[in-house]
Amino acid sequence: MIIRSRAPVRLSFAGGGTDLSPFTENSGGCVLSTTINKYVYGTLIHRYDENINLISADYKKSAIFYDLNEIKFTGDLDLMKAVIKLMKPNHGFELFLRGDIPPNTGVGGSGTVGVALVGLFNHLEK
Repeated sequence: MIIRSRAPVRLSFAGGGTDLSPFTENSGGCVLSTTINKYVYGTLIHRYDENINLISADYKKSAIFYDLNEIKFTGDLDLMKAVIKLMKPNHGFELFLRGDIPPNTGVGGSGTVGVALVGLFNHLEK
């Protein structure tokens, strides 16, 4: 089974950071954002073993794990790893991500990656 996702990148016009703690506790928060015609794309391919293959086109990095417990946070592909550990799939898969924007541009790319990943795992059969 192949599952694909596409999530739109968002731009903040005003209020960026006012939706984060501790600012929200002291002052409330309000952010004005919109999405643009740039996306993060994900592909997840179900495997019938426990192998987990991660590929990021934007970072030009990949990783292979032989089961979920082998995944450790090392500074490489940690957002992908965090979502995987949170979603706890019970079989292997191949996961490919790429975006229309370069990493570290400050336009919400990591949030968009998170949305695309959760969308993929929500459709993966447990």
